[in-house]
Order: sequence, then C-alpha cells, then structure tokens
Amino acid sequence: MQEPIICTTTGWMIKDYSILAELPARSGSRLFLGRDTHGLKVHLKLFQPDSRTNLSFEEQLLRFRRECEIHHFLSHPRIVPALDVFDLEGFPCLVTEYKPFPSLETLLQSQHALSLLETLILIQQLCQALHYLHDQGVIHRDIKPENILINDQKQIFLTDFGCARQVFAPSLTQTRMLQGSLAYMSPEQIMGDADLDYRTDLFSTGVVFYRLLTGQLPFEGDELNDLVQNLLTQSPPRIRSANPWVPPCLEELVYHSLQKDRDYRIPTARKLAQEIEKLLENADIYYAEGCLRLEKYQEADAGREYCLLALQKNGYHLPSLKMLGQIYQEQAQWARARRCYERILELQERDPAVYFALCKIEKAEGFIEAAFSLVEQAHQLDPNNLLYPFEMGCLLQLLNRRYEALAQFQNLIQLDQTWEPPFTEAGNLYYLEGQKEAALDHYRKAYELQPQTFDTVYHLASLYHELGYYHEALRLYQQLNQDFPGSFETRHNLANLYYHLGELAQARHLLEALLNEINWIHAPEWEISYRLLGFVYGRLNLQAASIEMYKHAILCKPEQMDAYLYLAFAYREALRLEEAIKTLMYISQLPVGSGEAVVYFLMARGYFEQGKEAEAQQALEQCLSCTATLTSGMEQQVLQDLQFLKGRLGSERKRIRPRPNASNQPIQAEPATPNPKTILLFAKPVNKRKSAV
Repeated sequence: MQEPIICTTTGWMIKDYSILAELPARSGSRLFLGRDTHGLKVHLKLFQPDSRTNLSFEEQLLRFRRECEIHHFLSHPRIVPALDVFDLEGFPCLVTEYKPFPSLETLLQSQHALSLLETLILIQQLCQALHYLHDQGVIHRDIKPENILINDQKQIFLTDFGCARQVFAPSLTQTRMLQGSLAYMSPEQIMGDADLDYRTDLFSTGVVFYRLLTGQLPFEGDELNDLVQNLLTQSPPRIRSANPWVPPCLEELVYHSLQKDRDYRIPTARKLAQEIEKLLENADIYYAEGCLRLEKYQEADAGREYCLLALQKNGYHLPSLKMLGQIYQEQAQWARARRCYERILELQERDPAVYFALCKIEKAEGFIEAAFSLVEQAHQLDPNNLLYPFEMGCLLQLLNRRYEALAQFQNLIQLDQTWEPPFTEAGNLYYLEGQKEAALDHYRKAYELQPQTFDTVYHLASLYHELGYYHEALRLYQQLNQDFPGSFETRHNLANLYYHLGELAQARHLLEALLNEINWIHAPEWEISYRLLGFVYGRLNLQAASIEMYKHAILCKPEQMDAYLYLAFAYREALRLEEAIKTLMYISQLPVGSGEAVVYFLMARGYFEQGKEAEAQQALEQCLSCTATLTSGMEQQVLQDLQFLKGRLGSERKRIRPRPNASNQPIQAEPATPNPKTILLFAKPVNKRKSAV
C-alpha cells in the first residue's frame, strides 16, 4: 500500500483539520500541528511504515491501530485526550488535544531541579493516571520522562500509547521484541515475559522517581549488554549518596518500587499513590526540603517556611525545631528562636547544644550573666567540647573580668595548642591591658595556625603597624588586599601606612578609590577615611581638597569635634582666616569636652593673624579658664602669649611666634595626635563598613 500524499503547506486539509506545520516525530508515524473547525489546535499522528524495523508492514499497521484504539477510549485528567481516530487512504490517524508543554525529559535535560515535594506530587499524579489505565485493563509499557508532559503548574499529562496493550487482548506477533526504552524497562519486560502485568509500569515509575531525585538513572552501562546485565542483577546506587537531602523514608519507597522480583515490588499504582500521600503528611519530608533550600541554595526564608510546614505535621519535630531556631538566630529574631529551643528542652532537657544556642541568644540581647549561666550548663553536660569554655572566656571578657577570661583562654591553649581562636582572644586581652608585645606573640601564633583567615592576618598586621614594624605590616596588608580585595579596613590601613611612609600618591589613590566605590556616602563609619584623605591632601598642599574632606568627615559624624578642628586648621593653612575663626566659634558652642582649651588656643592664633589682638587676648584668657582640659605645656605657651600681647597692645602689631621646639605646641604642620604613628588606624575590622552601592 502506498503512503498517502500530504502537502504540509499551511492551509491544506486532513479530513476536517487544516495543517499548520509538520513536527518532528518518532519512527512509524508523521506528526502534524493542525486546527479543527472550531479553531482549536490539535496534534495529528498519521501512520507511516518504517522500513528500518524487522516488523512487517501488517504488524506495524496493527500496532498503530491498537495504539489508536486504546488511546481513544481512555479519559482521565492526567492523560492527553484523544479526540478522533480515522483512516486516510487506508492509513490510521490519531487526533489528540494540543498540549504545548515540554516533556519531563526536556525539563531534566535543562537541569531544572524539582523540589522533593514537587517530585512526590508529580509521581503521585503519574500513579493516578496508571491506576486508571490499569483499571481499564491497559498496561502502558513505556513509562519514561519523554512520554510525560508537564505544565507550569507542575501538572503532568501521560502520552504515547504506542507500546501499550490490553491485558486480555490477543497478543500480536513478535511478542519478544523489546518495546519501550531499555533503561526504564522492568526485568520481566527485558526478558520478554509474555505474562507482563501492571507491575512492569510500577518498575518504570520507580526508575523515573529515582532519576527525579538524583538526576541519574539507577542502572547504567557503557554498552547495551552492560546496561541489561546491571538492570537484571545489580542494586541501584544509594539515592542519598547522590542527593543527601532525600530522607530515608522516601529512599526506601523508591527502592520498594525497583525490586527486581515483581512479587516484592509495590503491587499497584494505587498503593504507591497511598504511600506518597503518607509521606506528604510526614514532617521529615518538609524538613528535608527545608535543609535542601537552606544548605544547597542558601534560601533561608524558604528553609524557614518548610520547617514551619514540618511543625504543622508534628509540633515537636526536633530537627525542624533546631533548624528553625538557627534560622531565627541568624535573622536576629531572638524571641522566636528562644521559643524553638525551649520547646526542644521539653523533650531533651540535657541537650548541651540547646543550652549553648540559648546562651548565644541571651548574649545577643545583652544579658551576659544569663548567657554565662547557660554556657556553664552546656559545659557541665559536655565537658569535652572546647567551644563552651571558649565562649565562657568571651563572656567573662564582656563582664570586664579580664583576668578570669585570660586564664580561661590560656587553659584552652594548654589543652589544644593547634586551635587558633584562644590565641587570638588572649592576644586581644593582652592588647587591652597594654601588653602589646605579649599580644604580638599570641597574634603571631594564631597566624601560624591560620595564615589564610582574615581576622588572624588583620590583627597581626594592624599591631605590627601600630608598633612601627612597617615592612611586616605592609607585607600582611598586601596579602590581605590580594586574598580579600573587598576589605575596606585593609585598604584604609594600607593607605594609612603609605601615608606614614611618605608614599602620599599611593595613599591618595587607595583612599580615593575606596571612597569612590561607596559613592561618597556619609555613614558614621566612613568619617575616619575622609579625615585621613584630608591629611593626605594637606601634605600634598592641596588645601582646598583637604577642606572638602574634613567637611565630608563632619557630615559623617557631626558630633565629632576632631574633624572641626582639622577643618579650622586647614582653613588657616589656606589663609582663609575668617572661615577658620567662624569654625572655631561654632565649635566653642558645642560640648567639646577635652578639646575645649585647644579650641580657644586656635581661635587666639586666628585672631592674631587677622590683626585682632584684643580678640586674641580674650580667647587666650578663655583658654586659661579651661582648667580641666588645659595641659601644662599649653598653659605655659598661653601665659607667654598673653604677656607678649599685653606688651604689644597699642603698639605696632607683631605675629605671635611659637616657642621653638615646643613639645606641646598645639599648632603644627599637622594637628597633634596621641600617637602620630598610627593616626586613624583600624585596630580591628569594623563590620558595618560596607558599600552603599
């Protein structure tokens, strides 16, 4: 019989259907996209004999007719509806509803990951379709992802009944021919059993189930014979090895459907659907999904929601309570985190990890004594966990019990000399006590143990910097800048170091790049960088730029007096004396604290340089009245200047000359600082220093 002649040009008709396009099809048929008389799109599958198969033309035709007959009488929401069956010049044609959805195979090939719950619901839908099929006496025999369509709502539609047969229908010839895709076949189907029953579809469903959970097939082989041999004799690899988030209860269900002996396999699709329904009420499934979202995708909010769903199934599900408590802790929702841990203690009152978690919450809320009591309880329950005495040391430090804290850290160092944190914390305490060489020794040891950790390198670098070991500090800062290029503290301190080494161009470049990166925002933590750049510009004789930097610094911390003083000094250096005086007069109205005497002293200098000797004398007298903040060196200078002014009033004006080599001279080439070697140095990282971009 000759094939029917069909032109696939748009507008040609097959029966009552206009042809829109020919689509790719499997061997044995041609597939068309068409439109019916109501304007609805349909698929038309027309028989076409395949010369490459060993089946006769008659056998192929009978099989296609059987597919049409089976598909046409099926009606289920999860099966693609067959709308019409007719012959075209003696060749059967099957018309099905148009479902413009990708196959599950396409979804898997695109690396689209389904959640555990989506997988369960998808397999449950497949089981519903199979239960209906089996009730109609039909075995599909070709269950695989390619024959399952899936829409955006994760609803599936089973299709392609080319391998299906009715259980009690007369068998066709060549019954031993392998039908279906080999990797999804049951052992009995591969062996060509004539008495195949519904359980072959359940094995294939198990293979789909396994692949959805792991992304791989349970039975594979480089050659066809290897695949067959593995499928017949080997157990599938453990699901949890490929996907550790699959809970054991789900893993066991999949293995049950993959039993090689069908008598030990899940007996019916309905039974498998019922087992899935039980799993959907099991808190372990929701907890596992929460772990997957949190650990693999870092989706804390999704992890939290799945834990809450798990607790709806079981209000005392311990793993969910623990994970939910951790999520709430990380989100600083202390009250909710506390409730989670307190519920755990109702069941496990001797769990040290829970007491430790509660300690962290109390510490975060500022209840240090309560936190210390809780970590003591944790330590009593588990004396071998060094984290607990370490936390006790940290809390003692917060309670200002530094010697006890230091003893705690030293004891930990004796117990384990390979653990870095006690060395770092002991170094911090020695630093606070002014024992900087001892601090340096401990920071060096911490660096030996953890040479790639930011904090250990940073602590050592900043102390080297402060103690004047500039080359060692420079090497470590450069290491940090390479390993942690986003660290603002490192770049600031490196600029500071270049400033003191006289490398002003490099200091300027680093600071300008840093402040450009944050779009010159005025958060308090950036005041120190603006002020340092002001110093750099001053040393480069860029007084106008220096003035602008001090203004930025003031905008960051309007209550900070130092930036005002440096601004006044910069105005004076730029010979903008009136602006310097106005700035100082403004400062004098503020609660300047320890800088009060300096303000009036600078004001006196400004007035004198303007030729206003009476005002200068008045400012010096106000400076003398600041007894609480007036140093002995400044007092001596003020008295000398007053004596000079009183002798000069009414005569030719002369400039007030500072005493040569005066160790306490307030007005210098740069403003006086307690430690000019380390001015504006970050001793520790400031976590809030981050870009606003």
